[in-house]
Amino acid sequence: MDSSPPLREKKDSFHDLPIVFQCENCRTIIGDSFASVSSNSTLKMVTLDRVTKKVRIRDKLVSSSHTTDLGSSYNPLACETCNSDLGRIYRTTTIHLDELRDKFSLYVDRLSCYQIGSEEQKASLSSAAIPSVHYLQQQIIKLQAVSVSLNGRLMEIEDRLKEDSS
Repeated sequence: MDSSPPLREKKDSFHDLPIVFQCENCRTIIGDSFASVSSNSTLKMVTLDRVTKKVRIRDKLVSSSHTTDLGSSYNPLACETCNSDLGRIYRTTTIHLDELRDKFSLYVDRLSCYQIGSEEQKASLSSAAIPSVHYLQQQIIKLQAVSVSLNGRLMEIEDRLKEDSS
């Protein structure tokens, strides 16, 4: 029997790549999908268990009056950079929203996001135009000749300036 650990399969799925969440207004990064807890299409929110320090928890405790989260209370969340409303951190919830309690629930329509690695492109040495060593040596010799010529001209100008100032 082979006791080596199984090889990890390459993840090609679009959903396996991490997503970065930004404030829609100022593009400040506020979190990523590594902290994702859930998403709620009814509330139009994505919930994270941690966010960056650019998300401020407002002091005011609000009781919800919407039918979806009626009976819940929360602190509003704001972007530290531009002060835009970003979402809620529920403090009390009904049973069906328990997974949101003390987590960062962000309004989907207040977020901008991008997926890391979503545009995959691999470099190929065969397609790259790599110059030969001989070509590079020729170019260096040309640069040296131009540098020597410019140095000679500069020295002539400096000598003339010295003569004119004397």
